[in-house]
Amino acid sequence: MRAFYPSLHLNLASDHLELGEPDLAREQLERAVRSLDALSEDAYSESIRTAVDELRQRLR
Repeated sequence: MRAFYPSLHLNLASDHLELGEPDLAREQLERAVRSLDALSEDAYSESIRTAVDELRQRLR
């Protein structure tokens, strides 16, 4: 179940950003980052890690 958290928090962060709520987006993004260790080493997990990095750049 924990492996779903990075994607969940990433999506929430993206939604908050789209709603003009960058502080809430950063909070959810941090939760995504903290849960990345639950991911395995496969293509899907790499896509989540890449999306986290891309959103992190947008929030700077």
